[in-house]
Amino acid sequence: MRHDTDRRIRPVLGALVALCTAFAAAPAAAQSAECEKLAKAFQIRSKTMQEIEGFQKRRPTADKACGTFGRLQEQTAAAMSEVEKNGDWCHVPADVLNGLKQQQEQIVEARKGACTAAREQRKAADDARKQGLLGGGDIIGGPMRLPQGAL
Repeated sequence: MRHDTDRRIRPVLGALVALCTAFAAAPAAAQSAECEKLAKAFQIRSKTMQEIEGFQKRRPTADKACGTFGRLQEQTAAAMSEVEKNGDWCHVPADVLNGLKQQQEQIVEARKGACTAAREQRKAADDARKQGLLGGGDIIGGPMRLPQGAL
């Protein structure tokens, strides 16, 4: 499952890096409050993207990946909203919004995979905990003992 999730995450990471580079290259002609707000939305999003890029070196738990992709999904939605409102004023290239929309679809899928894995891990841990408390013994529930006779 993890290997399959890695294959889905890698294209997302590449696309996210490309978008960040494209936005950084955009001219920052108007430094109004709106443009600063837009830049801040991309900076926050960029930090989360860097965290996700770090997943390749240090594998996160499924819960952490789920939460991080959830934050990135929210941050991408906020960035799209800011680009829609102030993209023209701040001279953001038109293809940035299209890139964000495409990435959002990939982020949603990556989040679904990570959150599904997290739910499955929690369920497996709960099942194991229940079996440890309720099972693993004889009929009465005590520890199982091997006979001491000739084995």
